[in-house]
Amino acid sequence: MSAKNYLNRVRILNIAINSKINQLRELNEMKTAIGSPMRTDDPVQTSKSGEAPYARIVERIAEIEQEIRDSVSVYTDAKACIVGEILALSRPEYVDLLVRRYANFERLERIACEMNYSYDHVRRLHGLALREFEELYPNKCRRAEQ
Repeated sequence: MSAKNYLNRVRILNIAINSKINQLRELNEMKTAIGSPMRTDDPVQTSKSGEAPYARIVERIAEIEQEIRDSVSVYTDAKACIVGEILALSRPEYVDLLVRRYANFERLERIACEMNYSYDHVRRLHGLALREFEELYPNKCRRAEQ
């Protein structure tokens, strides 16, 4: 369903942010392993690009930190928008289920346990909730398919 693709945008943004955080962690570990650049009045041989590896790592760290800040901003806006749209659904069960699934990233099995429903019932409700969401927001869902 295209509603599912639209709602999964938040999860994809979350995955991208976590990936960048892991990159940042790795670069910080490399920076520590290399050590800080030594200050000396003697000329120091640099890499072919004219920069020391430490300087390139520090520069890349700054770039990734900015990318993370930008991504978090997009993520928080998208999550707030999607939760707001979910809140417009007609049944509280639909709202609860879709918020848990697409904003809190919970698995349907866990949702079923916490809502005291069978897994099959939650799967059926999930389909009905997605159908209603798609009826409320057909243009957004269609764009998600493209």
